Amino acid sequence: MPDRERTKRRAAPRPAREDNVVRVTFEEQAWGGWFVVFEKNGENIAIDFGLCEFEEDMAYWGFDVKAAVKGGRAGFVIAGTRPRTEVEAEIDRFILQYDLGLCSDETQ
Repeated sequence: MPDRERTKRRAAPRPAREDNVVRVTFEEQAWGGWFVVFEKNGENIAIDFGLCEFEEDMAYWGFDVKAAVKGGRAGFVIAGTRPRTEVEAEIDRFILQYDLGLCSDETQ
């Protein structure tokens, strides 16, 4: 029998799949805050954020966040007391920490 070389197969890094992307939509409010909606695969996933205690986690970092429903869509109202870049960074951290997917920000 001939000797066969054994090679280790390495899994190629998986590309980001569209179904693993969390779409984060910021809707600016007249009073200076944001209504933030989280969607994955076209479905609202605010309940997932609630189950992971999003409000409590953000409060720990000094953000004023409340769950809300606006126009029939569930989301979170975030007070505009901090710069939006900080809010986005904390949301991205939360999504990665709880393995909810990858981040994609939008503004309306």
